[in-house]
Amino acid sequence: MIPSENNGINKDGSFRATRIGINYYTLSEIYSSLVTMSWRKFFFIISVGYVVLSFLFTLAYVVTGFENLNGLHSTNNSNPFWEVFLYSAQTMSTVGGAGITPVGNASNLVLTVESMMALLCMAIITGLLFVRFSRPEAKILFSEHALIAPYKDGKALMVRVGNAKRIEVVELSALFFFLVFDRATNKRSFWPLALEQSKLPFISTTWTLVHPITEGSPFFNTDQDKMNTLRFDLSIYIGAIDSITGQNVFSRYAYHKKDIIWNAKFLSCGEMNEQGESIIYLDKLSDYEELNEF
Repeated sequence: MIPSENNGINKDGSFRATRIGINYYTLSEIYSSLVTMSWRKFFFIISVGYVVLSFLFTLAYVVTGFENLNGLHSTNNSNPFWEVFLYSAQTMSTVGGAGITPVGNASNLVLTVESMMALLCMAIITGLLFVRFSRPEAKILFSEHALIAPYKDGKALMVRVGNAKRIEVVELSALFFFLVFDRATNKRSFWPLALEQSKLPFISTTWTLVHPITEGSPFFNTDQDKMNTLRFDLSIYIGAIDSITGQNVFSRYAYHKKDIIWNAKFLSCGEMNEQGESIIYLDKLSDYEELNEF
């Protein structure tokens, strides 16, 4: 069932959907998860994997016998295991064990397999780190609210966005959608909202997306009370190109009906200094003032 507050869409523009029948344990799914998960979760998984593999190879050394490892300094029955574990962990890091030398075919075979596994794991981890660091992000900031504001001889739905990166993103394009849930049919419908300007060659300051409320708009000839009887959300998608890497990036956001402010307008969030440089205060991107009825 779709929650009563919104149509199953999160604030970041993603949909809450559970896909049944997907095999999440394929290599492609595991790779995607490792690339997109948070850094904290990523390092936790890598650390756990490192410890588990070191422990498994320690058990393999135990099976071959402690007597087949020269250089052990432990003199009791409990410490040799942890000394071997540290040796295995050092081998997994490709640094090599400190002062311990396998003796015999069995222990040397374990060391050979562990060394190959260590090289493979280091290569995979290095590749994942490179992909995670090199993934470009749009870092487009969205105003916390969408406003119904005066526009020419009528009114318009407005959202303000800004670039939170020091470098420019270019060739921006925006899509605006009205999502409404029909209680009678239990279905969700998407209505594209026409924008006054849906493309921008670059964004150096801020960009106010304007949807003129004219005939054909779901906000035409209605008011806040009537709209509040509907279950709807607004979804916005912005695609762009990273000016450094040349890669496509995108950002998305959603507004629930409680995030729409009627009869208001955005306040200025920028100024120009004496050198002619534009100063943008991104912490004021969402600032607005309420107006009298218009």
